[in-house]
Amino acid sequence: MLAVVVALTAAAAASAPAERADDPTPVPGFFDLSVTGGTSAYGSLGFVPEERGTALVLLAREIYSQSAGFNERSAAARRLTFVLAAPATQVSEPGSASEPITVAAPLSADTWRDLLEVPRNGDLFAAIVS
Repeated sequence: MLAVVVALTAAAAASAPAERADDPTPVPGFFDLSVTGGTSAYGSLGFVPEERGTALVLLAREIYSQSAGFNERSAAARRLTFVLAAPATQVSEPGSASEPITVAAPLSADTWRDLLEVPRNGDLFAAIVS
């Protein structure tokens, strides 16, 4: 499934303007996918807010890249598993609450929910990237 995200996102990513963390996705045919765990989880994946438009492509490249070594792919997979496993239970310092953040995702949330059979209240971000 992540390969589909890569193919669809790569076409629009080159033309997407620079974004801030709170800007809506400006690319037609894409929607704002909430990142489980907010900005702290997003940052722990190694991304900065300016990469919101290409985050799914970058994540897929990091995990599935042919040129990356086995150790790099394994580390990326472990980091993703840690972030998605229990974002609500991760310890954060007092006063450093994680703010919500979204990334650009192709198609629509309903299409992904139907395709991946994710319940209405299920974690769509985790389903797409896993």
